[in-house]
Amino acid sequence: METQKRKRTAVACHYCRRRKRKCDGRQPVCTLCEEANNSECEYPATEEHKRPISVDQTAEILSRLQRLEQSFTHFASLPPTSHPQPDDHYTPTSHTYPPPSPNPSPGSAFPSPGYGPLSVDPSLHIPSAVATPVAPPTEPCITAPMAIPMSHSTTTGSLLQSHSAKALSGDYPSDVFLRVESKRSLPEPLSLTPVPLSQIICPEIDAEEASLLVDNFFDLVNPQHPILDRDDFEHIYRDVVGNPLQADLRAALVLVVLALGRAAVDTPDLTRDGWLPGVEMFTPALQVLLGTWFNSFGDTILLPQGLYLAALYYSYLSRPLQAWRLVHMASTSIQHYPIRHRSMRQPLEETHTHQPVTRLCWAIFVLECDIIAEHHLPRSGIDQVIENLPFPRCGNPPDPAMLSWLADLSARRLLNRIHHLMYDTASPTTNSATADAFASVSAELSHQLGAWYDLLPSAIKPNLHTASGSSLSVDEAIMVLRGMLISDMGRTLAVILLLTLASLSPVLAEAVPDNDELQIKAISLVEKWAFPGSSIESMLSILRTMRSKYQILY
Repeated sequence: METQKRKRTAVACHYCRRRKRKCDGRQPVCTLCEEANNSECEYPATEEHKRPISVDQTAEILSRLQRLEQSFTHFASLPPTSHPQPDDHYTPTSHTYPPPSPNPSPGSAFPSPGYGPLSVDPSLHIPSAVATPVAPPTEPCITAPMAIPMSHSTTTGSLLQSHSAKALSGDYPSDVFLRVESKRSLPEPLSLTPVPLSQIICPEIDAEEASLLVDNFFDLVNPQHPILDRDDFEHIYRDVVGNPLQADLRAALVLVVLALGRAAVDTPDLTRDGWLPGVEMFTPALQVLLGTWFNSFGDTILLPQGLYLAALYYSYLSRPLQAWRLVHMASTSIQHYPIRHRSMRQPLEETHTHQPVTRLCWAIFVLECDIIAEHHLPRSGIDQVIENLPFPRCGNPPDPAMLSWLADLSARRLLNRIHHLMYDTASPTTNSATADAFASVSAELSHQLGAWYDLLPSAIKPNLHTASGSSLSVDEAIMVLRGMLISDMGRTLAVILLLTLASLSPVLAEAVPDNDELQIKAISLVEKWAFPGSSIESMLSILRTMRSKYQILY
């Protein structure tokens, strides 16, 4: 005889539970609550209405997941058949690239280079010892993270670690230039020591001179780092200059713009102690920014804009560590905006209101990448914001300077993903790479560089085969790209080192017949910016040592 199932006991109400009494579960009022003159009982929520998942349903779910995994594995194992072109409206989370529109919208975000899937040798991703065949990941360059790996070895100091480089230039630690910069003295006007806002003395501004400096900034600096809209800035500028200067963020933004307008046209004078163009305007601006940063939590965009421009000023003076410190502060300040929008489930849209935030995030990302590509320094996390951020819009009609900047952003994003593909120690890449695999990657990257060039709008596409009469000289180009001076000098040293080593190779010597002339040009270029005690001065010393040894031994 089948035993009768035990009935479930009634759930006690909150009143009986608190007093640890037996509740009869009567509703709406149990017996004890009725005796206590309670008009209604409160019972805890039960799970009687929840339906448990049966074994058959669980098996069906697992079966569907298995079929999805098999389909994905099959899709991932298919070889790439072509190099598709990009859509004019790039979506960071999408990795399919339909053909470009014949007439792209001029106001749209810059077209991201489509770059077909990076055809990487499977051994670059899968150790040869693995017996089970695994499909290599598709599009590793497109899907790789935006962050430069901490373990990357693309710094100039890392290049000096090779045996061939040591034979030419001597033995140096991999962080030689970071050590030099960390020991470099800092003039008092550039000190990062905070000062109370009440003690900051603002300078007097000559309206005529200030107007000229503003023009310098928007003609020479802002096209390379377009974070400010001139119309918006002019409104702030007129209000600040038209009244006695106050120690606030609006005045700080104006002063740092004026300081950059001075630094952009002033050539370095290494014979003059303390070459600090525009420092009389920069120092009070810096003090206001530092004093405000400690008590500001994303209340205004003026603070991260001012901090970024202050970092840029340090870059113009070849002070990479101070530039990194301030761009790190600017990054943590601007990240309040995407975090707030994410928490409110409101993504940053490509609207006029959000464009200053978008442009500033990208500018901070590029400047930080330029610094950490040359020096191993902590990251601010801005790369995580950029992962899901669209490109800035380029206006309607498109501004050629903005198009050039967007092309640089596109190249930087690709370069960072290449860094991650080649140098991320968390993946099996660095453990299983072979010479043939890297040759395959190199060939594919060369193809993608060509694809990037082909996608440039005609308004900014340079002619690589014919010298233009309007082309800048090397010295003029360095003046225009002053914000990346340290990186440019490091690359100059790296290129000359590689070309010199190539000239010593029986296989490659014919490709570098003018190595002697190139060494002389590089030394002449670097010595103009070799500030006493700077890492550029150390680079100059290494170049001269390399040339002397090359002349003696070869």
